[in-house]
Amino acid sequence: MSQFLIYLGFILVLVLLAVLFMRKASAYHFYIKKSLHISVILMCAHASVNLPTLPLFIIVTLVFIVLSWAIFKGFLSDPISKEKEWGVLYFVGVFAAMLLVIIFKNLQELQVVAAFSLTILAVSDGLAGMI
Repeated sequence: MSQFLIYLGFILVLVLLAVLFMRKASAYHFYIKKSLHISVILMCAHASVNLPTLPLFIIVTLVFIVLSWAIFKGFLSDPISKEKEWGVLYFVGVFAAMLLVIIFKNLQELQVVAAFSLTILAVSDGLAGMI
């Protein structure tokens, strides 16, 4: 349980720092968001190999629900256009689906493939967006 709290705590600190930086430097909103994107997805890749799959799936599902609510309420809106940013839910949904496949197919060796896939996603998508 303490491992989960460490991951959740680290991600929470990253999100809070990103929100604070976005409020102070809204001109750099996109780059801050992409940096958060890279770091959180890398943390999820690491967690998918190092944490038990079923509890991780439950936590990811709860995060999906909380993020949906936060986006709906406007907490994660673009500071300039005020547009709600629903894109983050795609990642959380796909991550939950990958974990669900690992659980129901009982294919623990796919954890390494999932972690590698998430690492590629974090680096390539984040850097491509910044460039």
